[in-house]
Amino acid sequence: MSCMIKEGLNPKFQMIMIDYGEGQVNDYKYGCFYQRFIDKDSWPGYSPDLNPCDYRLWAWMKQRVYEGSMPNTLEELRRRILQAWDDLPTDLIQEWLREFPARLKKTIDNKGVQIQQYFNKI
Repeated sequence: MSCMIKEGLNPKFQMIMIDYGEGQVNDYKYGCFYQRFIDKDSWPGYSPDLNPCDYRLWAWMKQRVYEGSMPNTLEELRRRILQAWDDLPTDLIQEWLREFPARLKKTIDNKGVQIQQYFNKI
């Protein structure tokens, strides 16, 4: 818990998921947060309904990047992506994370069947 406070996180309200991809876990954070992880064998595979990036962020980003006209160059696309990321409101991220417990419950109630149709909104 002391490492969470050191990192500026409130340990009472944190849940951590890591897919153990190369470069995503450094020794300090792995050792520090290990007790709070849902290990990769316990996390349901192919579960975009339970990943805030999949169930909210990418749709939000795509909407911002492509609103108006299509980007004409790779550089313009890159600029729009970076601008959308910079414009992402913290309170919106928090709203998406508050939705997580309801998504977990609905996934359990649906016995793992896709649940996005119950939460369709950006």
